[in-house]
Amino acid sequence: MHFEVMGDISGDLPESGDLPPYILEGSDWEDDYYDELPDGWTLFSDLPGLAARGDLYTLQVVADKEPELIEDDACHIMVQAIENRQLDVTAFLVEEMEVDANLICDFGEDAGSLLDFAYESQ
Repeated sequence: MHFEVMGDISGDLPESGDLPPYILEGSDWEDDYYDELPDGWTLFSDLPGLAARGDLYTLQVVADKEPELIEDDACHIMVQAIENRQLDVTAFLVEEMEVDANLICDFGEDAGSLLDFAYESQ
């Protein structure tokens, strides 16, 4: 299990690509961090990744602060939750975020309903 420090989330969500709150700007660790993760800190921007890992708490924080981020990427987020059998995340998205369970997702070659993706991931 991996724990990621969120830092101060009392205001807006931190920008993606910045340093995480546990790395100080100008420290010896800054270059190492960007060498390993050139896109910077993506905790609040990789919502499909959160769904795949089952990080319900962080998704709830995002939903509380900027629900449009979830609404705008509902297909990817739902499919990741379904394919990784994250039932609590799926229930949150359908029941709390009101993502349509009959949503049709079109990823080019991969298109279908959420039920299609659930069936294929068995």
